[in-house]
Amino acid sequence: MPEALWLWEAFLGLTAQRTFNQVGPQPLSWPCVESYGRMHGIDRYDMPFLAKCVFSLDHVYVQHQYAEMKKERDRQAQKNKGRGGGARRR
Repeated sequence: MPEALWLWEAFLGLTAQRTFNQVGPQPLSWPCVESYGRMHGIDRYDMPFLAKCVFSLDHVYVQHQYAEMKKERDRQAQKNKGRGGGARRR
């Protein structure tokens, strides 16, 4: 694992800079990964490997976050359904 630690640190550093919108977390972009690589002195021959690893981790992260958000929406819908379906009419 220690030889791959730099990849995990890259992912953590990049994910801390992630943008979010009303849909949830947005995937990391190539320019962000490329910029990170340049700022941290990643050899240009290692950049494709860095990108592949970071984007793979990113895909798992984003999908997990979306699944968790869906679970929460479903829980809220069930909770509201139990209360009579939401807003009451006068």
